[in-house]
Amino acid sequence: MRLIKHHDGVPYAFHVTRRRHQQRIVMRPSRPGEFRLTVPKRTSRRLIEAVIEENIDRLLAMPMPTYPAEFEAGDTISLFGKPLTVLVGKGASPVSGVKQVVVPPDIDTSRYIRRVLTDALNEAVTQLVKRHEGCVRRRSLGSLRFTVRPMKSKFGSCRPDTGRVTLNLELAHYPEPFLEMIFLHEIAHLDYPNHQEGFYGLMDKLSPNHRSLRKQLNRLRHALLYEGFAGLLTALKDGERHD
Repeated sequence: MRLIKHHDGVPYAFHVTRRRHQQRIVMRPSRPGEFRLTVPKRTSRRLIEAVIEENIDRLLAMPMPTYPAEFEAGDTISLFGKPLTVLVGKGASPVSGVKQVVVPPDIDTSRYIRRVLTDALNEAVTQLVKRHEGCVRRRSLGSLRFTVRPMKSKFGSCRPDTGRVTLNLELAHYPEPFLEMIFLHEIAHLDYPNHQEGFYGLMDKLSPNHRSLRKQLNRLRHALLYEGFAGLLTALKDGERHD
């Protein structure tokens, strides 16, 4: 559902998603002039509009996400939690001891970097399929169709009926244990399409620390969205110091 609300004469768009297991209304900016809301499934439109009216000043004061971003020469991004410097052109000068990717001069930098991230994520998924084959009953992991693409709010999705699993390209920026946890979460849906008791019992078996990993991943994602790669890499270093 999409709502348009005016504030001081300016229109703002609110994209509302209803979720069965959502416990409360969560609101956040998604881009300038647009906000995303997730609400419990049976929340009335009247209540949603009232909550927006009550909180619109606070919403407008929130920082806008800095990711997803366009990639440029000289950027330092994160590939599976490690710094990766973007260089462009034949004349690019590699820096000793710094991992880097060199983009050909005649190719769009952002498109090239997204391809690098996609290839890295696909290769990691291939290894996860081999590692976890046989961990769910209803389907061979080798028969699944994995797709990597940017996703607005989810880390992944699974269609048990078609055997299609989609993973958020953003996962290429976080250390691989987080990718593995999301991978296991999605394939667990092959046996349990919904988040019923059996689903979490299986997740406890497949990924015993999945709850802790999910909390850490949410914190890292917040750093990436609102502080960019510098914030993410700092958060990762802080996490290493506390381990």
